[in-house]
Amino acid sequence: MGIWEAKKIDWSELTNWVDWKKWQKVLVILIFLRILLNFFIAQAPVTEGDSLWHHLTTPKLFLKKGGIGDIYSLVSYNALNTEMLYLWALGLRNEILAQNLNFLVGGIFLTLAIFYFCRRFFSEKVGILAAFLFAFTPLVFWEGTIPLVDLFWTFFVFLAIWAFLEKKNLLGFTFFGLALGTKSILTLIPLTAAVFIFGGKNFFPGVILTFLLGSPSFWRSFFLTGNLVYPLFANFFGGGGLEVKKNSSASGSFL
Repeated sequence: MGIWEAKKIDWSELTNWVDWKKWQKVLVILIFLRILLNFFIAQAPVTEGDSLWHHLTTPKLFLKKGGIGDIYSLVSYNALNTEMLYLWALGLRNEILAQNLNFLVGGIFLTLAIFYFCRRFFSEKVGILAAFLFAFTPLVFWEGTIPLVDLFWTFFVFLAIWAFLEKKNLLGFTFFGLALGTKSILTLIPLTAAVFIFGGKNFFPGVILTFLLGSPSFWRSFFLTGNLVYPLFANFFGGGGLEVKKNSSASGSFL
């Protein structure tokens, strides 16, 4: 028939090559090695810019001040849920412990949550593949080894959506409250979508719960500046007369 003759494919050979039980073990080992590598990296000194500028400096200044009063730093008026966890880690030990908190939540808890979610709604195979893809995403690998807040926020929103899918709306709004206290503006997007998709007629009490749980940072901004969402809309709601020199001297690098 010649060299251009179509060769019949033996699909059984391909099926045998894709031996799921064998690849399942390989993927699980690779996920474990990736998490182990992240753990070792998380023991290194913190060098990432945002961490040194805000996520560690803000709680460090609170510790030096002896409270969460005004430290005249614009970023200190943001949602501070995760920074309060870092404050505990800094007070107990140092920035490496804070870094390991992010590794624990973003590197381990979130990976496990993705696996169990996919196993619950799809299959164990999908769960392992999803956990593998997540763990080996470069941005996740990077953020899981430094003290940021993004993976905390992702974890809370993911659990909120999972709770809504399980028809546990109160729990879902609770997790959205934790997310709101981590990244306030960004949380409004999935929260609004969840209200329209899952909220039903009795969504209003759940939204109130979300804002109550996410509100401590907002109330702090209000008491310090007179603006509930400072530094947003400072032209309309004011900003408490913050002095530029104080802002410049208080913020900067990790002290």
